Amino acid sequence: MNTYTQLNIFGEAKKIRIYFRDSLGRFASREISEIDKLYRENNRLKVEVEM
Repeated sequence: MNTYTQLNIFGEAKKIRIYFRDSLGRFASREISEIDKLYRENNRLKVEVEM
């Protein structure tokens, strides 16, 4: 989970939390979600190369 400050022109800046999820939509740590993202990208690139 990361916390970011979202700027708002109409009022106060808000703190926004981003929760990482794996490919099944479950909450995951950043490391697991990054590994999952790389796995999906590798599969996509394999399909493009095979075509």
